[in-house]
Amino acid sequence: MTDKTLLKQLLSDDETAQDSALRNLALPTPADDLLKRVGALFQQRNQRAPERVTMAADLQFDSWAHGLPVGVRGAVLERQLLYEAGDYDLDVQVIPVGEAHLTLHGQLLTIDETATLEGLQIQLSADNDLAQDRIADSLGRFTFSTLPLADYMLTVFLPTHDVQFALRRQ
Repeated sequence: MTDKTLLKQLLSDDETAQDSALRNLALPTPADDLLKRVGALFQQRNQRAPERVTMAADLQFDSWAHGLPVGVRGAVLERQLLYEAGDYDLDVQVIPVGEAHLTLHGQLLTIDETATLEGLQIQLSADNDLAQDRIADSLGRFTFSTLPLADYMLTVFLPTHDVQFALRRQ
């Protein structure tokens, strides 16, 4: 069946023709891992408390705030940040990509052995606009790639509350 025929059937008023055209479309089957992660995300959204509290995380370590040790030549381009918010820590690596972009690699950690990190929704916004949205893997890891240089707010949606991490340029 040609693309022109499929399009004609999809746009027709005949429901049988539309149904037939939809069945003939070759749609890829999503990976099992992706289905599992998306299912976990929706399950967590349904379990979230209706009245949510937002907690601000405290910056505990910034590799750019400390000078280079004596005897070390060169500048370190990558930046390591460590935040703390209650039972949760966030380790973030900021990697420059060219002159105007960066990549963020992060890992959410917790001392609560019963907490599940897999499937947690993580939002990154700049100037209150959603830049990108990710789902943490089983180890709490996530990556945001090819971001323009800006100040960002990272929000992690936990089952009972949200935690915000301010990522500021220096």
